[in-house]
Amino acid sequence: MDNIKKPKLTLKERYNDEFLEKAEIRRKALQYKRMHVGLINSDRMEHMIKLLYQVHQNYYLGYFEASCTLAGSMFEQSLMILLEEKINEDGFISIKKLKNGKPYYDKITNIEDLAQCNIGTLISIVGYYKMLPNNEYNLAKTLQNIRNCIVHDMLPKFYLIDGHYQAEIRINLNSNITKIIKIPEAEIKNRTAGQSSIELWSYFLLTRTRSLIEFLFINRVKKFPPEF
Repeated sequence: MDNIKKPKLTLKERYNDEFLEKAEIRRKALQYKRMHVGLINSDRMEHMIKLLYQVHQNYYLGYFEASCTLAGSMFEQSLMILLEEKINEDGFISIKKLKNGKPYYDKITNIEDLAQCNIGTLISIVGYYKMLPNNEYNLAKTLQNIRNCIVHDMLPKFYLIDGHYQAEIRINLNSNITKIIKIPEAEIKNRTAGQSSIELWSYFLLTRTRSLIEFLFINRVKKFPPEF
């Protein structure tokens, strides 16, 4: 009998009522809608969907640091999916490199080489193929900047200024160039349950990453419609 696995604890058994009530308040405030990404036809697609679930679950339960980290992984996986499919269709993708200070284009022809690219390179490739207009491309770069701040434990605090929650992040950790992140005060009041800086970062990354992935996957949804 000792070898029989015990069933996993339910949320009710694992957490107290107050904890779950706060999670439910966050869930309702977020006004979650289904994200459309097309047919789930690969291991990487399945992994991205699992990350989507984990991002939301950690946000609802108040594990905001984990939610921030997972949102970055989810975004990276979404870029990998689109570029892998482009390699499968065209046989290669082009990547801009420098040699002796001069730019040139190389080809990536397999998934293994693509997997060696960091998120900045993936965003650059997506930009090269015009998958993102200027505003969305700038948002992608902003998400990359925030991810770098998370990795180096350098996320700044938000301050309420002129009707917006604002935070100043460094674009490049080796320079003093900065960027201001703004979230309208009304949006925070309507769609979050609190105003702590880490919760606002978690909210910003969750919502902006979702919207960017949905934009990126518009054509994929048409090409690989989901099976209902």
